[in-house]
Amino acid sequence: MGFINWLIAGAIGGFLAGYVLKGDKEFNRIDLVIGLIGALIGGMIFQTGGLIWNTVAAFLGSLLFVFVYEKVTGREAM
Repeated sequence: MGFINWLIAGAIGGFLAGYVLKGDKEFNRIDLVIGLIGALIGGMIFQTGGLIWNTVAAFLGSLLFVFVYEKVTGREAM
């Protein structure tokens, strides 16, 4: 159940990151990918439990991933 929980949290976290970073109100594939990567990063850093906290961790992990990606490559991730 934990894996499915992280997938859901990653999707929600990716949508929220896209909304915050670019004001995009539509869910697209790049938001999903960034959210899933963010969920992995957030899960490793925060070690949380429950859908709400996993979503928060995925959102923060997504923001961190986008920030680092943009600094390393010099291109926009979203």
